[in-house]
Amino acid sequence: MAAQLPSGIGGKRAARTKAAEKSREQAQAQLTELKATVRANVAAAYFDVLTAQERLVLARDSVALAKSSTDTVAKRVAAGKISPVEESKARVAEAGIRVELAQAASEERNALSRLFALLGKIDVPFTVLEGKAGNLPLYRTSPIFSLSFLLRQPLSWRESRWIGARH
Repeated sequence: MAAQLPSGIGGKRAARTKAAEKSREQAQAQLTELKATVRANVAAAYFDVLTAQERLVLARDSVALAKSSTDTVAKRVAAGKISPVEESKARVAEAGIRVELAQAASEERNALSRLFALLGKIDVPFTVLEGKAGNLPLYRTSPIFSLSFLLRQPLSWRESRWIGARH
């Protein structure tokens, strides 16, 4: 005949149960923190892309203005109204602005790569995000702040929702 001992002798079972509950609570807190971090990173990357896109638009406009200015100076040089040195200065200034355009395009590509990496997509399509970098969305109305909703959607839905085709 075997003697039966209670399984919870000395409160060990209750202690193990309590420890498991605390472990679960800690894991839940870590998960909540991780979700908030991912949400913040996606939002920051989104606004980095918007800022880079606005900078690229400004750089393109600057190049067009510099080109127009260079053409005007070239015509004035051809007419003999100003020194050819002025045309050289205008061309150097235009070249500097073209360098800024290349830097802005690179910054936009990098920002898009970071955003798509956070969204789990490796290939970055040529895209333009909708929105303005200076306009912060309301907390509950923006899909950026609803990570659980976003993660339940297929990537194609996310792209069509956030990203329009490049013109």
